Amino acid sequence: MLQTEFPFTLPMGYVDPEGNLHKEGVMRLATEPVPPPQRQRRQPGAYPVPVLRKGIRGGTQRPGGVWRYPLERLYEEVAYIAFHFHWPHEQLLALDHSERRRWVLEISKINRRLNEQSESS
Repeated sequence: MLQTEFPFTLPMGYVDPEGNLHKEGVMRLATEPVPPPQRQRRQPGAYPVPVLRKGIRGGTQRPGGVWRYPLERLYEEVAYIAFHFHWPHEQLLALDHSERRRWVLEISKINRRLNEQSESS
Protein backbone atom coordinates (compact mmCIF):
# COMPACT_ATOMS: atom_id res chain seq x y z
CA MET A 1 0.00 0.00 0.00
CA LEU A 2 1.29 3.46 -0.88
CA GLN A 3 2.22 5.52 2.16
CA THR A 4 0.50 8.90 1.95
CA GLU A 5 1.29 10.37 5.39
CA PHE A 6 4.75 11.22 6.73
CA PRO A 7 5.26 12.55 10.28
CA PHE A 8 7.88 15.26 10.72
CA THR A 9 9.43 17.43 13.44
CA LEU A 10 10.43 21.07 12.94
CA PRO A 11 13.66 21.74 14.90
CA MET A 12 12.77 25.35 15.70
CA GLY A 13 9.02 24.99 15.35
CA TYR A 14 6.42 27.24 13.75
CA VAL A 15 4.51 29.97 15.58
CA ASP A 16 0.99 30.44 14.19
CA PRO A 17 -0.82 33.82 14.16
CA GLU A 18 -2.32 33.07 17.60
CA GLY A 19 1.17 32.58 19.10
CA ASN A 20 1.01 28.78 19.46
CA LEU A 21 4.27 26.88 18.85
CA HIS A 22 3.99 23.83 16.58
CA LYS A 23 6.88 21.36 16.25
CA GLU A 24 5.20 18.11 15.19
CA GLY A 25 3.18 17.60 12.04
CA VAL A 26 2.11 15.19 9.33
CA MET A 27 2.79 15.80 5.65
CA ARG A 28 0.19 14.25 3.36
CA LEU A 29 0.69 13.42 -0.31
CA ALA A 30 -1.85 14.83 -2.72
CA THR A 31 -3.76 11.80 -3.98
CA GLU A 32 -6.61 13.62 -5.69
CA PRO A 33 -7.08 16.90 -7.55
CA VAL A 34 -7.00 20.10 -5.51
CA PRO A 35 -10.58 21.41 -5.11
CA PRO A 36 -11.20 24.75 -6.94
CA PRO A 37 -11.66 26.83 -3.77
CA GLN A 38 -8.20 25.73 -2.54
CA ARG A 39 -6.39 26.53 -5.81
CA GLN A 40 -6.28 30.26 -5.19
CA ARG A 41 -3.33 31.58 -3.21
CA ARG A 42 -3.78 34.29 -0.65
CA GLN A 43 -0.94 36.56 -1.77
CA PRO A 44 -1.91 39.20 -4.34
CA GLY A 45 -0.42 38.51 -7.77
CA ALA A 46 0.41 34.86 -6.95
CA TYR A 47 -0.17 32.16 -9.52
CA PRO A 48 -2.94 29.63 -8.84
CA VAL A 49 -1.98 26.16 -7.61
CA PRO A 50 -1.77 23.69 -10.53
CA VAL A 51 -4.40 20.97 -10.66
CA LEU A 52 -3.15 17.48 -9.81
CA ARG A 53 -4.10 15.13 -12.61
CA LYS A 54 -6.13 12.08 -11.68
CA GLY A 55 -4.48 8.71 -12.02
CA ILE A 56 -0.96 9.78 -11.17
CA ARG A 57 -0.69 7.40 -8.23
CA GLY A 58 -1.42 3.68 -8.22
CA GLY A 59 -2.02 1.34 -11.11
CA THR A 60 0.94 -0.39 -12.72
CA GLN A 61 3.15 2.70 -12.76
CA ARG A 62 5.50 3.48 -9.91
CA PRO A 63 4.87 6.92 -8.37
CA GLY A 64 7.37 9.63 -9.22
CA GLY A 65 10.85 8.83 -10.34
CA VAL A 66 13.47 10.46 -12.49
CA TRP A 67 14.41 9.41 -15.99
CA ARG A 68 18.12 8.87 -15.97
CA TYR A 69 20.59 9.05 -18.79
CA PRO A 70 21.02 5.62 -20.43
CA LEU A 71 23.99 3.84 -18.89
CA GLU A 72 25.16 2.51 -22.26
CA ARG A 73 25.27 6.06 -23.66
CA LEU A 74 27.28 7.23 -20.65
CA TYR A 75 29.87 4.49 -21.26
CA GLU A 76 30.11 5.49 -24.93
CA GLU A 77 30.69 9.15 -24.11
CA VAL A 78 33.26 8.44 -21.40
CA ALA A 79 35.15 6.00 -23.67
CA TYR A 80 35.07 8.47 -26.56
CA ILE A 81 36.51 11.34 -24.50
CA ALA A 82 39.04 9.07 -22.76
CA PHE A 83 40.26 7.69 -26.10
CA HIS A 84 40.85 11.14 -27.57
CA PHE A 85 41.94 13.20 -24.56
CA HIS A 86 43.37 10.51 -22.23
CA TRP A 87 41.67 12.04 -19.21
CA PRO A 88 41.40 9.90 -16.05
CA HIS A 89 38.20 7.97 -15.39
CA GLU A 90 37.34 9.92 -12.21
CA GLN A 91 37.65 13.26 -14.02
CA LEU A 92 35.35 12.10 -16.82
CA LEU A 93 32.68 10.84 -14.43
CA ALA A 94 32.87 14.12 -12.49
CA LEU A 95 31.73 16.05 -15.59
CA ASP A 96 28.06 16.94 -15.58
CA HIS A 97 25.91 15.79 -18.49
CA SER A 98 25.94 19.03 -20.48
CA GLU A 99 29.71 19.48 -20.16
CA ARG A 100 30.38 15.87 -21.17
CA ARG A 101 28.09 16.23 -24.21
CA ARG A 102 29.89 19.45 -25.15
CA TRP A 103 33.29 17.69 -25.13
CA VAL A 104 31.89 14.87 -27.27
CA LEU A 105 30.66 17.44 -29.82
CA GLU A 106 33.99 19.28 -29.82
CA ILE A 107 35.94 16.05 -30.38
CA SER A 108 33.56 15.18 -33.22
CA LYS A 109 34.22 18.57 -34.86
CA ILE A 110 37.99 18.03 -34.60
CA ASN A 111 37.67 14.55 -36.12
CA ARG A 112 35.52 15.86 -38.99
CA ARG A 113 38.03 18.60 -39.80
CA LEU A 114 40.92 16.16 -39.73
CA ASN A 115 39.05 13.72 -41.98
CA GLU A 116 38.20 16.49 -44.46
CA GLN A 117 41.81 17.64 -44.54
CA SER A 118 43.12 14.12 -45.15
CA GLU A 119 40.57 13.53 -47.92
CA SER A 120 41.49 16.76 -49.71
CA SER A 121 45.24 16.00 -49.54
